[in-house]
Amino acid sequence: MLLWFDKLYYDSRFFIGDDLYHRVFKMVNYVSLATAVQHISPDSIMSNSSGNAAMFGFSVALVFCNTLTVVRYLEIWLNLTDSPAAQAVAKRNMLYKVLPTSLYLAATILSGTAHFGSSPDDAITDVPIGLCIAAVIVDKLSTLYTVVMKSKGRITDDVGINIAYVIHRIGEWTILIMGEAILSLLIVEVVATWDFYLTFYAGVISVILLEYLHFRSQPHHVDEHAMRRSVLKSYVFTLLMQCYSAALILLGVSYKMLLTEYVLGNDDRGDETPSQYGSATGLSSEVRRQRLARLFGLSMASVWACSDAMMLMHADWRHNLKRTRKSFVGTMLV
Repeated sequence: MLLWFDKLYYDSRFFIGDDLYHRVFKMVNYVSLATAVQHISPDSIMSNSSGNAAMFGFSVALVFCNTLTVVRYLEIWLNLTDSPAAQAVAKRNMLYKVLPTSLYLAATILSGTAHFGSSPDDAITDVPIGLCIAAVIVDKLSTLYTVVMKSKGRITDDVGINIAYVIHRIGEWTILIMGEAILSLLIVEVVATWDFYLTFYAGVISVILLEYLHFRSQPHHVDEHAMRRSVLKSYVFTLLMQCYSAALILLGVSYKMLLTEYVLGNDDRGDETPSQYGSATGLSSEVRRQRLARLFGLSMASVWACSDAMMLMHADWRHNLKRTRKSFVGTMLV
């Protein structure tokens, strides 16, 4: 997700070309990203670097993706010599990527040493995972540092972003994430029971309503967007959008798990879960459903919280209260 937003803001600032070199460059970038996604596994697997290559493959792919990001900005720095602002932005972003990439490289070395070395097959370590999390935090802190410096006027060399392009791309991203939630409902084996169909259609309708409410509450004009209001509001909006996307993914997963409960049946099978739904959980149906209810409630609450917070970034609470009153009065009159 962070790599996608990095590419989004790069494309909203710069356009180099569409020749053969850049097409191959994009292909390599997509392959690296697909490799990272392919190696995402449960924590129990990624913690066991000596027994499998999931963590190693994931870390290597992230090193390549971040290195390619640095190469993109290096090209800007070398070619746009007639634009000091563009060179300053490119240099700043290259420097900010050094530490996160180094942390991903350290995770690669540790996981690779454990996998290809002489460590026991059951050796468990969360250090590579912690290094990857630290890289994400450092990346966010570096962006926050830039925002603070811009707000104080200490960073003046900058290249403006194409806000209309960003709004359009974020809209496409949101549709994609909500489509994943619908897909999570469609890939579950159908069970001909009322509870199954009730959950299925409730999930589909709720995602459709979430999509409607999202685009109804987000501005479609540049002058009304948080990115036009201030640098800080733009940063907070981007951060909220990432949290919003993660919450939507969790919501789709929880819907799938709800339907899976009906597939598994109402009996207390515990660890007799069929292989097509994953490995044995070792949990009773009551405990499993309790955890599922918590996951669903947390994801739905996070979706609404992020949505409301993004609305406040676009306009203050007085404007939103006035808008709510108008909508309420219009509904009552109808």
